[in-house]
Amino acid sequence: MHDGRFETLQEVLKWYGSDKFQNPHFDSRFERIRLIEEEQLDLVEFLKACSGDLPVVARNRLPEM
Repeated sequence: MHDGRFETLQEVLKWYGSDKFQNPHFDSRFERIRLIEEEQLDLVEFLKACSGDLPVVARNRLPEM
């Protein structure tokens, strides 16, 4: 998390899926991410496997149409 309260991505996933997570600014259609532990582990492993060079992004210009 942005404030360092969690050490792992799996801890973040558990937090967002828990009833402890409350945010009055979320849209009322917001639904919790309720993943079982195996799904959390699978998601973490998938994200770890995503690698490669980031694309070059041109700045200060609009995309061509």
